[in-house]
Amino acid sequence: MRIFFAGVASRHFRIFEELDVKNILMSYASPASAEATASWLGKRPGGVFLLDSGAFSVWRSGKTIDLNAYIDFSKDFIARYRGRIKVHVVNLDVIPGVQGIPPTKAEIDEAAERGWNNMLQMEKAGITPLHIFHQGEDFRWLEKLSARHRYIGISPSNDMTTKSKHAWLRHVYSIIRAKNMTHGFGVTAKSLMQAFPWYSVDSTSWLAPEIYGKAVFSTGLDDFGLKGGESGLSSRKKSHVARVTFTNIREVLRLQRVYTNLWAHRGVVWPEDEII
Repeated sequence: MRIFFAGVASRHFRIFEELDVKNILMSYASPASAEATASWLGKRPGGVFLLDSGAFSVWRSGKTIDLNAYIDFSKDFIARYRGRIKVHVVNLDVIPGVQGIPPTKAEIDEAAERGWNNMLQMEKAGITPLHIFHQGEDFRWLEKLSARHRYIGISPSNDMTTKSKHAWLRHVYSIIRAKNMTHGFGVTAKSLMQAFPWYSVDSTSWLAPEIYGKAVFSTGLDDFGLKGGESGLSSRKKSHVARVTFTNIREVLRLQRVYTNLWAHRGVVWPEDEII
């Protein structure tokens, strides 16, 4: 299992070099950051880069992404970094409805069809994108997707409980039955990584000390026991935040090894990859 680090900034490069981080997700919504990170990763052997469209972030801002511009950027990006890093490009999916209002079934169906058409346009341009099946969409889209692409994206709803996500993912994997390589978008719950044979997932949890002032993974550095299982940092000093972030990164890498080995023991090894 690969765990992609999302939300990377140049200040993290030194720590990533020390800990040998190789899997990074960046967004087309921040092209300069994506370029800088890919350039840095390209100097290290075995790097894998997931270029996300940034559709959700842009949708939340009330803006839109031009598909043709995204295709042109992606083709140029792949060409420039070919031979240095392995690049996967995420499809420009369509977010249904408007922010703050639950989408209707008709809006979800329309968004799924438009997203599928975007995928077809990217294929015509010579890109095999990582298309995403979202919780709430009709499962016929998953059946079509799993038959068409080996590497597919799976996105549980952010507003669902882990228990609800688990039940939905059981249905997902009953259809694909591990014949597809899956990327879990925002899948950071340990119970979900343990229960399902993901090829990859992505995480921003390692950034919790910087963003939220929470320790999250770093047991032993801060007091735990607060409601919800998260802890506020004992200090917001820059040096302490950096130390906790370092420990979080190391813990994510440990979990990557743990779940890679767990699924290898269960007989799930992807021939496209090396054992981590």
